[in-house]
Amino acid sequence: LYVMKHIGFKSELGYGKGLKVTPELAIVQDADRLDAIGAIGIARTFTYGGARNRALYDPAIKPVTNITQEQYSKKNRSEPTIN
Repeated sequence: LYVMKHIGFKSELGYGKGLKVTPELAIVQDADRLDAIGAIGIARTFTYGGARNRALYDPAIKPVTNITQEQYSKKNRSEPTIN
């Protein structure tokens, strides 16, 4: 149950805040990252952006390279899906 509760990018942003990274959590996190870069990951990206009515890409908007857990968790973010 611990792994299920703490898997995902949002939880990963909290790892430096006292969240214990067990070997099992590290293994599942690695598998999730590998999945995210495959065909399923591409579909998940499009689905996520579409569900939030985000543009797919906007070259006028610079990519977000550093983001806090609080910023990531905001429901009304308007960045494009890809950048």
